[in-house]
Amino acid sequence: MAIRIRIKERRYRIPDLAAWRRSDELEEIPSVPPFLAIEILSPDDRPVAMMAKVHDYLSMGVEWIWIIDRYEKTAMVYSGASASGEQVDILRTANPLIAIPLPEVLNPRR
Repeated sequence: MAIRIRIKERRYRIPDLAAWRRSDELEEIPSVPPFLAIEILSPDDRPVAMMAKVHDYLSMGVEWIWIIDRYEKTAMVYSGASASGEQVDILRTANPLIAIPLPEVLNPRR
């Protein structure tokens, strides 16, 4: 089930995955920003469109954004503290701490 997130009055985004803190009160269409938004690139995704999503998420207060490119086997992490993003080998957040090595994401055990 896709979760639409209200960015502005008439603007929505649908991340591939999103996580909220347990203390967040959510509506049917959340206007509370998720703690983490994850986008998994498809072959049709365009860098300019993805950057627009990143800026929308950051502007609404999303603290962490992970962009995972399973074809190139790379990942970028964006945070409110660094809107420029950083290519990483370990996907991380803080408060709560999450740390997942990229190979575990790209090659999950079955």
